[in-house]
Amino acid sequence: MAGRLGAILAPLWLLALGAATAPPVAAAAIPADWITVSADSILTLKAPPGTRFRKERDTDGFVGTFVGPGFVLQLAYGAHSNPLADPRPYVAYVAQPAQIDGKPATIVSATVADPAADRRYFIGLHVPELGRSGRGALSLTISGTAATPGEEGLMLRIFETIRLKSQR
Repeated sequence: MAGRLGAILAPLWLLALGAATAPPVAAAAIPADWITVSADSILTLKAPPGTRFRKERDTDGFVGTFVGPGFVLQLAYGAHSNPLADPRPYVAYVAQPAQIDGKPATIVSATVADPAADRRYFIGLHVPELGRSGRGALSLTISGTAATPGEEGLMLRIFETIRLKSQR
């Protein structure tokens, strides 16, 4: 457990330092064959070939799913996205401050409390304020569960590539 946690926390510290102090080589470490995937006017990210974004219906926000080889990430953008602040469904819950494309964020790593779950590793990203609407702050949450620590690490690498688009 300590080894897995250390492997997750080391890259989180790099994200927490932000672009001002992180070496520019971090972006170069992303595999050359990764593709850019767009989530409408919200963001782009880099991910393994074959990754697609599917927009889904929602009544008061923008939601969708990134599906790629070895991962599924849920995206929610709007006034009611999950801040990932409730550790109760998890064990080994760790929340670290980070910066995503220059914006303050939090990255959460945890283990799903149900030992029978097939996908026990949780990774999530929350950016609390990307703009304002009549309903309040517009925030972004992207999260997924993984079957192995390797899949969890893949999703964390994808988070490192997020570029936010101009907000509405």
